[in-house]
Amino acid sequence: MPFWIKGWIETSTGAISDSPIWFATVNLAPLIDTGDEASETLFGLSKRIARDQARMQDALFPSRGLPVDISEIVKVEVDQGSSYPSEIGGYTHASFGEIERAGFEIGGFPNSDWFVVFKIIDCLLADERFTKDNLRIIVWSSW
Repeated sequence: MPFWIKGWIETSTGAISDSPIWFATVNLAPLIDTGDEASETLFGLSKRIARDQARMQDALFPSRGLPVDISEIVKVEVDQGSSYPSEIGGYTHASFGEIERAGFEIGGFPNSDWFVVFKIIDCLLADERFTKDNLRIIVWSSW
C-alpha cells in the first residue's frame, strides 16, 4: 500500500507577532512522492515510522498538529481528508526558521524529493517580503 506525503508551503508577509494571514503557496503533493529519510527526520512521516512509532523519537517536528491559523486552502483540503480518518493523519508543521535552527541540512539527503522543496524555499527567501519564519511547511500522510 502506498504512503504519500501531502501538504503545503505556506507564506505570510506580516509580522509573525501580529497574527499574520497565511497563504497556501506551494502544494507539496506533486513534489513529494513518498515518505523518505528526510520526511522521517523532519516530521516523523514515513511508512517505516507508521509501522513502528518508536522510530518517531528521532524526528525533529513530529505530531505537532495543524497551526490554528492555517490558510483557507489548507483548511479545505484537511476537512476533505477528515472523511477518511484511518487513511490520513500525522498532521505536523514547522517554519523554515525552526528547521534551520534545528540544524537540518537538506544536503544530507541529496536524493530526496525534499531537495526540490528546499530549492523552492530558497527562491522564496530571495524575495525580501519573506523571512525564514514567514515560510512554513504543513504536512500529513495519506495511505
